[in-house]
This record gives sequence, C-alpha cells and structure tokens, in this order.
Amino acid sequence: MDFWGVPLGSNDVNATMQNEVQVFLTYIPKNNAMISFENLATAYDLYLRDDYGSIILPCSTSVEYALKMFINVALSKAQLPTNHNISMRVLLEVISPLVAQVLSIPFLEKRIIGEVVKLWSFRNQMAHNGFLKNDLKINEAAPLLAASMFTVNYLTHYSQVIMTVDN
Repeated sequence: MDFWGVPLGSNDVNATMQNEVQVFLTYIPKNNAMISFENLATAYDLYLRDDYGSIILPCSTSVEYALKMFINVALSKAQLPTNHNISMRVLLEVISPLVAQVLSIPFLEKRIIGEVVKLWSFRNQMAHNGFLKNDLKINEAAPLLAASMFTVNYLTHYSQVIMTVDN
C-alpha cells in the first residue's frame, strides 16, 4: 500500500480542524516488504478512531522495519556484513544519511527525522512505563503519523533504487 497525506487547505469548507489531512491509499498485493505498510494501515485505522496514543507502536514498527531493510539492502549491495546491532536512532541520523550521500540520493528533512525521534521517545515511554505520561492529542499524533508515512515510503522507494544500482 502507498499512503499519501494531503493537507486540507484553509479555504476547504470541510476542514474543521487545524491539522486535518486527506489520506489516499493505493493497494499493492502482499509480499514480505509489506510489513511496514500493514502497520501503517493499522496506525491510520487507530488514528481515524481517535485512538491517537495507540498509533505509536504500529508507526514505530513500520519505520524501524523499513529502516532495517534500507540499511540491509545498502550494506548487502556494498558486500558488507548486515549483522549489525546499531540503535535505530544511529541508523536514522548517521548511517542513512551516509548511505544517501554515497549514493547521491536525497535524504529526509531534519523536521521529519525529528518527528520520528519524537515517535521513538513516546514508544520508549510506553515500553518503560506501560503507558504514555500524557494522552496524545490530534495535533501531536498527526505529524507523527505523517512522518512515519513519509519515512516508510522514502526508505521503501530508495531500497528498491539501491537494488537496481550497478556496483
């Protein structure tokens, strides 16, 4: 599945909230790479049910899976070992930009990376406390969901690009 978030314009008569978005969905038959997209679909369903705190785990899972796939594809293509045990944050903020620079592909904007890091901090709260310290509001959940969607699409797309690049 591919998700595209489109902000509702301020002149849209149907817009009732500041952070509303329209989500367009394209279904692609299931394969092993679809794990991230299945988790995104779960997160969108929870978001649409106003269960904002529950989007944290599926969003985190989707980004982490796509990030691991991206790094493994890049390392395999360079004939380097893929059995690393590096933190997700280092993979996102250090290794991925390095891969992007070496391959001359664009990388994620800092504000998107910041939202993913915020997502992971919420996930850590849940993992350590069993719950979020404060309820997640729509204006906090919307950017996390959008950043997850964008990051997963980016990582999935460029994983495929890397696979087609000649050494």
